[in-house]
Amino acid sequence: NALLTPTSGEILIDGKKPGVDSKEIISYLPERTYLNDWMRVSDIINFFSDFYKNFNKDKAYDMLAKL
Repeated sequence: NALLTPTSGEILIDGKKPGVDSKEIISYLPERTYLNDWMRVSDIINFFSDFYKNFNKDKAYDMLAKL
C-alpha cells in the first residue's frame, strides 16, 4: 500500500528499506491526508490493518459503532 510514489532517492531506516519491522519503531505524521476521497470507512480500516501487523479490525469497528 503505497500512498506516495517516490520520484528519486532511497529511504533507509537503520540501513534497511522500510518494512513491517520499521513500522513498529517510527511514526509518520503528514501535513495533509493522503487517503483518497473515494475511500469508504471499510477501505480505510483495511488499509490500516495492512499497515500495522497488530491492527484489530473488530476493535476498530466496535469503536466506530460507539461514535
